[in-house]
Amino acid sequence: MDDIRKYDSQLKFLASERVELEFLARQLFLELLFRKNSQITPEEFFREQINEGSITIGRLVENLRQYHPQTIRNMLKHVGKDLQTFLNGRALVIALDEAHIAETDIMHGQLISPWAITHNMDFLERNGTIRSDLRRGFLTPLCATLSDMSATLVVLGTSLTLMDAKHVYSAISKPDDRFVKVTSFPSCDELQVGLLLGKIIDISDCEIPPEKKRRLSGRFRFTTSIVNEIIKGGHSRQSKQAILDEAIESSIKHSKDLIRINVQKLLVSDKAGMIKHLFSRMVIADKLKSGKIAFAQLEEFDFVNYALCALRKDNDDYHWVTDEPIVVEVMEEELERSGADHDYLEYLEQFNSILNNLGATSSSRGQPFELLVYRSLKRFNGYLLKDLPFLKDIKNLPEWCKNTTLNVTKVGTAIELGYDNDNAQSDLEYLKESPPGRLLIPTNVTRPDGVSFFDHQYGLTLAIKLYSTPF
Repeated sequence: MDDIRKYDSQLKFLASERVELEFLARQLFLELLFRKNSQITPEEFFREQINEGSITIGRLVENLRQYHPQTIRNMLKHVGKDLQTFLNGRALVIALDEAHIAETDIMHGQLISPWAITHNMDFLERNGTIRSDLRRGFLTPLCATLSDMSATLVVLGTSLTLMDAKHVYSAISKPDDRFVKVTSFPSCDELQVGLLLGKIIDISDCEIPPEKKRRLSGRFRFTTSIVNEIIKGGHSRQSKQAILDEAIESSIKHSKDLIRINVQKLLVSDKAGMIKHLFSRMVIADKLKSGKIAFAQLEEFDFVNYALCALRKDNDDYHWVTDEPIVVEVMEEELERSGADHDYLEYLEQFNSILNNLGATSSSRGQPFELLVYRSLKRFNGYLLKDLPFLKDIKNLPEWCKNTTLNVTKVGTAIELGYDNDNAQSDLEYLKESPPGRLLIPTNVTRPDGVSFFDHQYGLTLAIKLYSTPF
């Protein structure tokens, strides 16, 4: 164990020295640019790095490698002070792009979590190998070293998963309040679809139907990829509108195909059915609130890395949100294709029917959801109460629940159940009569969502909620 700790420490030390050298070369390059133009902007600095700046930085690295690591550290302090005279109060930002490469392609799994080392954890498996959950790559010493520089460190990458943020946090061993997960990114809404496309190509005299705009909302590339589809089509004698229509359909299909690959990967690996169950809830939640319902993360899955969900902060925690119509479409299609839970498919079919009949908008979908529950409740007629899926796991149910069956033959407000009015008086008459087999939807403001009786002695009240976190 001691030998492993020593080896791990040496590897991290060598990695840290290389990071310091690389950072010094970039600071020197920035100072050279400042001495040439003291008013250089961040954008100009970025362009200089692209326009053969990398060659200059590479030469600086080669020249600096001959110096002792302690000399490099002293030079870092000296150059840092020099830069302050040019920055005029501005701060440096280190953007660590494509950071996942440092985690997966460089020293992958060869290092141990610093937190495990400092807390003297048993980091070995029974076979003598390092525990997989405690293995780290080059990203850990990279972030640990850069965090000690006088700059803000931004870690990002196309395939960098936020589920592995602890690889960065534990690398630095400082309070979490110094770290912020950036989860709020710009999104293209239905109005912006046409505006964005109009800035790229000429769509004058063309129309994008509202339904297509809705489906394209979300990631900007859903819309910008339309341009690629037009280019692929080459020259055509079709009208401009026809070309645009075909490109939109092709773009939507291409986007769905890419999303479908990730959805299928998750469903295939879903041996316990947890993902299928969560996807089912997400589809219904989208139909209810158009992506305004959040779901608690499951640590063993990363829907964000699969580009299926966004993260939203809720107090001190993060939740998944699926708010892109194309993603929901693919989830719904793949759930049906994969043989999703029969109850889910039946509920969804009923829910879609209710929404189509009522033409519900996003602000009035609570009522259709309640109607769905009322209708779905009937399919459990004949079940003993103790066997109902939403009661069977409750301990210490009253004895009468073990011998009483559900029997809901009619659902409605008081007037729909044959009373004179939909008011408190009619509700009271229903309660006095307590007719079995009929479920009342009370009209009182402070009401339950439903009331029914099994006989004149026992009854039930309903509280209809979607088990998720709204925001």
